[in-house]
Amino acid sequence: MGSESALTSQIADSLLAKEIVRYLVKQRLLGDLRVLMAVKEYFVDSGSPSDVARKYGLGRYHVRGYVQRLLGKARNNHAFVADVISSTYKHICELNPIILPIGGRYYCMLCDEWFRSKYMAFSHLENVHGDLVTELVNKIVWAGVRP
Repeated sequence: MGSESALTSQIADSLLAKEIVRYLVKQRLLGDLRVLMAVKEYFVDSGSPSDVARKYGLGRYHVRGYVQRLLGKARNNHAFVADVISSTYKHICELNPIILPIGGRYYCMLCDEWFRSKYMAFSHLENVHGDLVTELVNKIVWAGVRP
């Protein structure tokens, strides 16, 4: 019975890790390395939201929003998020963006489409290129996170 519980816990942790990595991969594919660097500095390097926001030119409340999103995916387990980020950060940073922010708009290089907002580009990435995102997430999780 104990081994079943441990296995269930490992599977749950793996699914949580995939959700965290998926969010970070989508940020990177959107060409937003600042978000990735900011959450790494907050979770892994223990930076304050205000200091991290100032350093990366982000709003303090935006940083807090990113932090809350990741904590929500990890059931408020700060250490778990920090472990996932520290073990996958290098792999995520190596990805090339497929959507580029240009002049306040976003351009998808795979579809040759323009979007007016980051939200629209984020939705496009999930809805049209979701299979690519899933493939990248699986590769990164297997390369970086040890069960």
